[in-house]
Amino acid sequence: MTLSVDATVLVTGAAGFFGSRLCAALKNSGFYVKANDIVHPSEAWRLSKDDYDEYLWMGVQDIEAEDIISYVVHCASVTDVPYTSRSPRDAVWKTLSATTELLEQWMRSQQKPFILVSSHSVYGRQEKQPITEEACPHSPNLYGALKASQEQIALSYFHQHGAPSVVIRSTTMYGPKPRAGALVPTLLRKCLRGETITIEGSGEQTRDMNYVDNTVSGVLLAMKHGQPGEIYNIGNGYSPSINAVVEMCVEATGKQPPIEHTAPRGGEEGRLDIDISKAREQLGYEPEIPLKLGIERTLHWMLENEGAA
Repeated sequence: MTLSVDATVLVTGAAGFFGSRLCAALKNSGFYVKANDIVHPSEAWRLSKDDYDEYLWMGVQDIEAEDIISYVVHCASVTDVPYTSRSPRDAVWKTLSATTELLEQWMRSQQKPFILVSSHSVYGRQEKQPITEEACPHSPNLYGALKASQEQIALSYFHQHGAPSVVIRSTTMYGPKPRAGALVPTLLRKCLRGETITIEGSGEQTRDMNYVDNTVSGVLLAMKHGQPGEIYNIGNGYSPSINAVVEMCVEATGKQPPIEHTAPRGGEEGRLDIDISKAREQLGYEPEIPLKLGIERTLHWMLENEGAA
């Protein structure tokens, strides 16, 4: 089958946890997938050769208009909060300068939607819960501030040029092939190994934990139905406490490790309940994998690929 230009999509950050899952879904949906990352294809272990058609091994800032052709889903970003604190200049350059250059090249292409995958980290602490897209960003750290700035840059191309840019604010994702330090797989490993689980603060702070395939579904829907210039929360629509997530991991593994509490991390206490009603109404988004099932699927992958310990 010969695909039209409109069925081509460029995914940045394609070797990452989310980008790789998205590439596989796009390819399975019939898109011609251009996967971009600074990671050499031989080291992109999350991607198989069946997940993409072309691999663009380069930095985002080196992408040119002819590499884009149609849709763009921009996932590439500094994803480690501590790294942004240790290397703020590099984090700013990789997040903001690269995004701006990509948008400039996108403007020279056909201008199918530009989907920016952002984060609920932009919200920080909010008085009003659950949090809607209209809430003013109030990030407690540089990572969230950079994501908020990245959003404004992407949306400025809509306001100034009428270009169809759309922002997805993803909640905390988990699932197979996780990135190092991710909460759910870390908890599962500690349960399996009988290692002490350390909970910052009381553990009653809430977080929306969304299985990665739910977020992938949200992006696919945004490509089809997303309104230019709009922001959409994509999450699970349910925000359990950290204590409850730990209990689910204990139940899934059947093992009870020691648990201790430490001082809370500044700015991350309290509730973080995300309202996904806008995505439901405008995109037709519905998270199909609930938290308990998602944890079980993540555990199954870990046991098959990492062993019991």
